[in-house]
Amino acid sequence: MDDHSATSAGPTAAGAARVDDETVSDATAPLVVGIGARSGAGAAQIRSHLASVLAEHGLEPNRVQVVATIDARREGGVADLSAELVAELRTFPATLLDAQPVPTRSSSGSAVVRALGTASVAEAAVVATGARLIVPKHSAAGSTIAVGLTTPPCARPSAAPSTSDEKESS
Repeated sequence: MDDHSATSAGPTAAGAARVDDETVSDATAPLVVGIGARSGAGAAQIRSHLASVLAEHGLEPNRVQVVATIDARREGGVADLSAELVAELRTFPATLLDAQPVPTRSSSGSAVVRALGTASVAEAAVVATGARLIVPKHSAAGSTIAVGLTTPPCARPSAAPSTSDEKESS
């Protein structure tokens, strides 16, 4: 985590979040929440921050299906929050997070880079899951939150429906 927070345009309509002039309007798509947290940050503190970020962007907490973070936070407040949300906890090594293309990175000499070995946790964790980042990181009270929208599985081409004539000749 660093002390810089990205900004976004805020809510646009019920269930929609606006980021980089692109509106995400699927009010039912599952969400991935990336969390960076200071060592010792508790679930209640992180939950309060998460609730604030989701509300600011018109996103419902019950849509969170995955909580993603760095391996170093697989236990403690982030893991406890994931359990409370009944969301899957996915953790990633610092080297993988550091390789993710994200809009906001800490400077190479920052405390987060020195402590964890990566210039991004919250946004990078979202991207590492394969989700599309829709809410850039927000930092407050010992945690950083970013939100992503899960991408649907690749559409499979459907076979043309058979007609009754085709069924009879088979």
